[in-house]
Amino acid sequence: MACGVITEDTKVVFRSSTSQVYLFLQMSSEMWDFDIYGDLYFEKAVNGFLSELFAKWKRHGSNHEVKIGYNKSVAFN
Repeated sequence: MACGVITEDTKVVFRSSTSQVYLFLQMSSEMWDFDIYGDLYFEKAVNGFLSELFAKWKRHGSNHEVKIGYNKSVAFN
């Protein structure tokens, strides 16, 4: 296939239980803010999103290779 269109109806299917996954997390200043329940957004990302994602993969018997990259931009005045 030379090209394609992705719409709301497109379903992404991985045919292999093993793949390479690259996760990039931007470490903005907001990641160190607290939400209305007193949790850091960084903690929500690590203890919430990532742990739920890895638990889901484990339930499905997946053996993905994960590389996590952290990104931070700095502005100088």
